[in-house]
Amino acid sequence: MRKINVIFIVILFLFVSCSNDVDYGEQYIKELYIVGSSQTLMYAFHEIDKASPGNISVYCSGSELPGKDVIVNYKVDKEYLDRFNRNEYGNEEENYFQIVPEDKVTFKQEQIIVKKGKEYGLLNFTIDTEGLDFSKLYVIPLTLTDAPGYRISETQSSTLYVVGIVNQYQGT
Repeated sequence: MRKINVIFIVILFLFVSCSNDVDYGEQYIKELYIVGSSQTLMYAFHEIDKASPGNISVYCSGSELPGKDVIVNYKVDKEYLDRFNRNEYGNEEENYFQIVPEDKVTFKQEQIIVKKGKEYGLLNFTIDTEGLDFSKLYVIPLTLTDAPGYRISETQSSTLYVVGIVNQYQGT
């Protein structure tokens, strides 16, 4: 009788332990960051005297995909650019990056949306290089400001999108 009880308990244990219904839920703090922002400068090339598309990608970390759309707010951050220029170049103002004039960049949306069930969201924009001085270095300084219900990375929330202006006569 004792042997039957032990066998019964072992069989019962095997059935219970093989259940696939375990859901541990989110294991990490959901955090949003700009992909590639660990490098500070994000280089992208745009043709001279033409309007062309650009984008940055925002990633939502965690062990589970978002269960609802994540709305991420951003801003063009002139202060971030000013700090970068002072820290990198000090008094050598001739080396400073210039912000792309406001009338030369058009953002496709006011907020970045990471769709439900997706890891990434894109901020799409168009840059018109017509009239820009191609001997200068232009950037769009972007900072994630907030995302209700989610944390913004402290170290990867800003980037300098460097507009490399190229033309058909340049060599490689």
